[in-house]
Amino acid sequence: MSWCRLKPPEAVERSLVPVLGIESWTAALREKLAAGAYPVTLFGENEGENRIRIWCVLGDAAEHVLWLTSTRVGKGDAHFPSLANDFPAVNYFECELFEQTGVVPERHPWLRPVRTANNWRKNGEPYEFYLVKGEEVHEVAVGPVHAGVIEPGHFRFQCYGEQILHLEIMLGYQHRGVETLLPQLNAVQQIVLVESIAGDSVVAHATAFCAGVESLAGTTLSLRDHAVRSIGAELERIAVHLSTLSGISVDIGFALPAAAIGNLRTLAINLTAEICGSRFGRGWITPGGVRFDADVVWIKKAKKVLATIRERFRDAEALLFNSASALSRLEDTGAVTPEAARRIGLVGLAARASGIDRDVRVDFPYGMYRYSNVGSAVLESGDVYARVAAVA
Repeated sequence: MSWCRLKPPEAVERSLVPVLGIESWTAALREKLAAGAYPVTLFGENEGENRIRIWCVLGDAAEHVLWLTSTRVGKGDAHFPSLANDFPAVNYFECELFEQTGVVPERHPWLRPVRTANNWRKNGEPYEFYLVKGEEVHEVAVGPVHAGVIEPGHFRFQCYGEQILHLEIMLGYQHRGVETLLPQLNAVQQIVLVESIAGDSVVAHATAFCAGVESLAGTTLSLRDHAVRSIGAELERIAVHLSTLSGISVDIGFALPAAAIGNLRTLAINLTAEICGSRFGRGWITPGGVRFDADVVWIKKAKKVLATIRERFRDAEALLFNSASALSRLEDTGAVTPEAARRIGLVGLAARASGIDRDVRVDFPYGMYRYSNVGSAVLESGDVYARVAAVA
């Protein structure tokens, strides 16, 4: 047996996850990836005794399951044949594995840092950003410090006039030791730490963490608790989507819809604050259930506020999609074909904008999503317009 089959949010005993030889492990990954599975995580665990256990989890949207497998390698001269040339979706996973453990993915197309650029060494040399040379080629650097609550990220554009020749993305600027701290804290402290992982996905991280704890403990939640959690998740999703549309409007220099949509986001996050005291949903989700229930008064207000958001959004949406100058910046810009989207492992909204129907609420239904139909817009063009329309 090469794989352990897991239907989230189920738990599985570590002893049931196969440990394959490196050649069998690589062959098993190739077979699953070629069949349409995509990488969820790939990481190394220091087992002592000069050994590293490499864990791999693949997502299978067709069967609504996760596939787990592992292998062991010795420290020092550990290596395995890179899969990134044939399956680009594993590119960054292999880079991070090398960065964390020193296990070398042989013949990797571009081994580069993911989280520790300042300390990166390959063959004893520090990492250098990719550079395009030539007359009139210029570099535009963005970040890693950004305004608002978005996470740090550094972007280097190599440009020739209006044409972007190359973009290199570096996201590993946030080092708070979450993985190290989490097992050292008690249950109350753990949920607070998890909520701090990302400012715009507090409910999502808290729900995922609690689902894991509850699965390990064999705890069964009431349908009421599942429903309230789903309400929190959908309010967070609405706020993030509105923030995305507002940000894109700012990026193309269209201030009016940016302000209007930003105002609607405020209505959404204020609604969350009224139930739990935090506009980002901190303190709402707790292991074993929820800390704040949705009473009749709040539900009536929520329906009214959401109806207002929907009504006002139509006007802001019309401004954005009926402007010739806005459309000229969105259409045919940054197009990702369905084939490219599959190869690089896009999921969620980005995948749906390129014609691939991926939605975790459908592919791996949890909570109330097991009992409700979720409809998501799927577009084919794969450009910025499609990604905006998929949000809207």
